[in-house]
Amino acid sequence: GGLGADIYVFNLGDTGKTTTTADIIRGFVSGTDKLQMGVAGDGTNFVAHDANTAIVNDGNDVTSVEAAVAIFQLLLTGKRYGYVYDSNGGVDGYLVVDSNTDGTADFVITLAGLTTAGGLAATDIIA
Repeated sequence: GGLGADIYVFNLGDTGKTTTTADIIRGFVSGTDKLQMGVAGDGTNFVAHDANTAIVNDGNDVTSVEAAVAIFQLLLTGKRYGYVYDSNGGVDGYLVVDSNTDGTADFVITLAGLTTAGGLAATDIIA
């Protein structure tokens, strides 16, 4: 984070898919900061999902990487990037990455403090 535009570079194996192994980015600003992932995000490979929607709202907040992965694998398969956030009670957002679109999360990046749809956009992900 910090002031100004930041570019965070991630490759397969750089970060994990559990709360203890996933990297955390603090101070990410959509439209200013970028995530360099090897494949750019776009309308066909990126989806944002509010875990507070009726589809998955079971009364629990999404407060862990594992919960974000479960939602991604249940609802967002076929996408390379899934931004999972909780607009009602969430603390962080999670970018779940399925690098080969096989329906299994390969890694997750915790985006500290992002709990809205506008917290991350497809255009924030660059090749």
